[in-house]
Amino acid sequence: MRVASEPQEMRWSKILAFMAWKHASWQSPSIREIGRFMGWRSPATPHSCLAKMADDGLIEWRARQPQTLRITAKGRDYLDDHRELVRGLFNAND
Repeated sequence: MRVASEPQEMRWSKILAFMAWKHASWQSPSIREIGRFMGWRSPATPHSCLAKMADDGLIEWRARQPQTLRITAKGRDYLDDHRELVRGLFNAND
């Protein structure tokens, strides 16, 4: 796995936390939903970021099929290791 820069670690942690939050309600986020959550206007930006995360084994999805994004075991471990970066993002009790 490549070494992520500090901003990239924050982005990846926020995306994984958002995905985990959506998965808790049995939903898979769309690329556009992730983009809106991150404050990005173009769907190309989250797609590029997600492709890098998939290359590193943190997520997986089926190409050309909507809302099939999944966090891998490696992604869950990454989120656990970086939980302090996203503490309080969704719940004040984190």
